[in-house]
Amino acid sequence: MKEAKKRVIYSNYDGMDFDEAKRLVFESLAEVYGWKSEEDVPDDEVYDCIKDEDACWWDDESRRMNDFFSSGRFLLKGTIGRWDGPAEGGFIFSTFKEMHKAWDWCDYIEFYDANGHFRIRCSHHDGTNYYEVRELTPAGIEYESNHGSSMPTRQLHEKLWNSSKYTKLPHYANKVLGCKRIEYEPEQKSA
Repeated sequence: MKEAKKRVIYSNYDGMDFDEAKRLVFESLAEVYGWKSEEDVPDDEVYDCIKDEDACWWDDESRRMNDFFSSGRFLLKGTIGRWDGPAEGGFIFSTFKEMHKAWDWCDYIEFYDANGHFRIRCSHHDGTNYYEVRELTPAGIEYESNHGSSMPTRQLHEKLWNSSKYTKLPHYANKVLGCKRIEYEPEQKSA
């Protein structure tokens, strides 16, 4: 079975490799501090480099996501990892800032696109949350406006989510990063 190509938009799960960061710090600052080898580089300098790289990546991608998710209405839906087992949840939002509540309490976060499916994985002390985001169509926005206050939230979300008339894939990687809409991982050839 074909596996959709996973395009990581942002992730702080793995971070920059420590040895790679140490090499970069040494190359950049050896003359300034008089370091003779990479072993002379203090670990604090390396961790600062890793933190700065992550902050730069986050700034770039959060700006792009802010622009993208301010252009319509979206439905985020998924499971929340809890100490007593996963729970389903979701909400409708119109800005990237509103979307933050899905991961505000999390230590690690990853955004990725797989053939138009915008997904979020984020971890905290009780477990890991898995979400997907879909964009409301004009008919979905109208349905929410007409029925949103008169029906239970979960029922509204299910109605919107399960109909291509009301929601569609956002295709973030295609629209923002210029990636192909549909692409699969290369198939592994058996020996």
